[in-house]
Amino acid sequence: MKPMKRTLGMLLALMMIVSIPAAALADTYDIANGGIDVIANEDGQTVTQTQWSYDAENDNYTSTVVVDNKPDPAPVITGSSDENAVWIDAAEGSEANVTLKNVDGAAIFVIGEGDATITLEGSNTFDGNPYNPIVFDNGTTTVEGPGSLIGIASGAEENEWMSEMSDDSINTEGIYVGPETTLNVESGSVTGINQNQSLPGLNPGIGFQDGASLKVGDGIKVYDADGKDVTAAAVADPTILNTSAVTSIKSPVINHKLDSSLLEGVETVIKDAEGNEVSGTVQVEIFENGFVQITVRCSAGYTQIVGRVMVKDGQLVFKLSGVEYTLTEDNVLIVPLRFGGTVELKLSDELVKTLLGMF
Repeated sequence: MKPMKRTLGMLLALMMIVSIPAAALADTYDIANGGIDVIANEDGQTVTQTQWSYDAENDNYTSTVVVDNKPDPAPVITGSSDENAVWIDAAEGSEANVTLKNVDGAAIFVIGEGDATITLEGSNTFDGNPYNPIVFDNGTTTVEGPGSLIGIASGAEENEWMSEMSDDSINTEGIYVGPETTLNVESGSVTGINQNQSLPGLNPGIGFQDGASLKVGDGIKVYDADGKDVTAAAVADPTILNTSAVTSIKSPVINHKLDSSLLEGVETVIKDAEGNEVSGTVQVEIFENGFVQITVRCSAGYTQIVGRVMVKDGQLVFKLSGVEYTLTEDNVLIVPLRFGGTVELKLSDELVKTLLGMF
């Protein structure tokens, strides 16, 4: 395995685009095209993607920037690579928002003093780093969506650096949770697997450092390697999981959709950037855990918006692509589209009542 490289370009100012709807900027990035850096700070969020190539003759790496500091408030990452990694870096007071959609990558590192929300679609596995393929070392990382996230410490031989350490200080994790970090699993499935059991020290599936915290949403359960439900004990002290080579945190209702009759009754209108109605199709999916997916197809373009529904101060709030939207007085949800238009969803009174009753 070649060493993974990381590049962080200079951040661009976003003053020229403040009037553009957030969802209009979201894009999809294939990890096969290079390592991906997502940077969030007070100026917004940008994405940089870089291809690395190894020159064996001169024993060095060269890089090619594929995407250079592109403003994107809610990137969707997909694809497969056994070398490329994802870096998510949120500054203090900022929140990064990323969707993982059927990713098979080397590693993902969530760092910085800020928070991050990761939305899961499909199956997402990171197993290219034999020691820590998934690292959460930030403020709070919230995981949501109906998909799965799996970190597999793929097995490594005892290394030179280990000889300088005592056996009880050698730790590898399928998923590492830092000492000041909170892992908040609202929905979906998060699993850590460690294949380094031949190494000395602790080699857990999910390793919580002293001072780390675990939060779980309603219905989420925590299971050890034997399949035992240890939710209450793990939330009280997540370091108890550090002896389990496999740890699963999952929702039993991640694939349960609301009754189709409720969703088929949603009235929809698609408008282009000039506000004119255009023909097309709109598919609305809402799951019992609050996950929302809206797919719009029309002549002007294609947009898929994901997020979740919640209740704040007695009102329904849809957090989609990192932005919160509320209903109008007529129960209409208006969401910007990638191509600059909007989709308007008129919810029935019965659907609104059902959604309110979920919380």
